[in-house]
Amino acid sequence: MKVILVRVPAAASDYALVSLLRDVGEDMYGKFHFDGTAEVPDMDSAITELHIHVRATRHLGAVTSYLKKCLRRHALSEHARISRLDHADSRA
Repeated sequence: MKVILVRVPAAASDYALVSLLRDVGEDMYGKFHFDGTAEVPDMDSAITELHIHVRATRHLGAVTSYLKKCLRRHALSEHARISRLDHADSRA
């Protein structure tokens, strides 16, 4: 399993950004949960970080592309930093 980490450091001091980050998590959940492509285990508790668990490497491109689209839609693309973690590094 691959993990995509979205960090929005400014959300620590701006609740509006926390709300937008959680909205991104809900969009990701709605798009990928039912087909089993990805999970967003911390979408309701996210404050500055959101973890997206991608089941297979072949889905990373589609999930990352949709994530970037969601970040733009919710006006978070300038605030967010996206990185990949090994599953062992994930805290979620």
